[in-house]
Amino acid sequence: MRVRVQKKGIEIANVEIDPAPLASATKHDGLDDLFGGPSAAALRPAGRPLLDQVEDRKVNMPYGCRSGTCGSCRVKVLKGGELLEPPAPIEQDTVETFGFGSETRLACRAIVKVTAQGELLVELPGEQ
Repeated sequence: MRVRVQKKGIEIANVEIDPAPLASATKHDGLDDLFGGPSAAALRPAGRPLLDQVEDRKVNMPYGCRSGTCGSCRVKVLKGGELLEPPAPIEQDTVETFGFGSETRLACRAIVKVTAQGELLVELPGEQ
């Protein structure tokens, strides 16, 4: 799957990612807290967050908390939104609270579908 990242209409990254979960995934994404501990791992989507995926390819994207509450990692999905899992309640709440708009996703929480094939195009906010 290909991920393209742009800012102010200029492409700043174009990378190929493997949406499959890591075999030894030691998550630092706060999902244990959200879902009530490690025993709730079966409730998690199998994929990995977009932020983690692009960082694996040495692409720097802004972020703050990695828990889906600060909105620093927001991206506007321009193409390929169907390649992401639906937003979890914490992501939806943050997007709505800040009034970012329905096309906005949080890169720290937007899970790339394991079966994703195609291209995802996201835009970083201009002020970042």
